[in-house]
Amino acid sequence: FSFDFDGNPSINAPSILYIPKIQYPKGFEIIISEGEIEKREDEQLVYIKSKTEGIHTIKIIKKA
Repeated sequence: FSFDFDGNPSINAPSILYIPKIQYPKGFEIIISEGEIEKREDEQLVYIKSKTEGIHTIKIIKKA
């Protein structure tokens, strides 16, 4: 899964992605072009906070 978003550091709230366990039963890894991530696998959520403006990419990769 790949997701592009336009970062705005003036927004204090994170972006939240739902990552369903049914699609990623063995877990997942995240590659992010910029920002901070917080994985909450038990809640099936990822929180993303951008620190710079511009287009950023998030890639979510299934663990083997």
